[in-house]
Amino acid sequence: MLAASNRPLKPAGQINQSRVLVSGQTVEHWLNGTKVLSYQLGSPELAAAIAKSKFKDIARFGKLQNGFILLQDHGDRVWYRNVKIRRLPATGGTAAHAAAKGVQIVAND
Repeated sequence: MLAASNRPLKPAGQINQSRVLVSGQTVEHWLNGTKVLSYQLGSPELAAAIAKSKFKDIARFGKLQNGFILLQDHGDRVWYRNVKIRRLPATGGTAAHAAAKGVQIVAND
């Protein structure tokens, strides 16, 4: 899919902190306090990446939706600790801000 940049990974045996922040159609991925990826749901760039991926036949993939959270491991041993999922309050005084719903997923030590 879309490639992350500047991935500040901690050495094996140490816990990395990951954060996914969704605000309206904007998605940000953070790793150990550094933003490594940002994109817009529904953007041509994301649609093109999905079209080339193994997820191309899943109609709702890459779209804002309610449902379950999937934590992937890609076949390696992984450990999750202190996983939090919370809905962020709408901010600002405009109708657009009030309509935008944000979700934050945080996993850290």
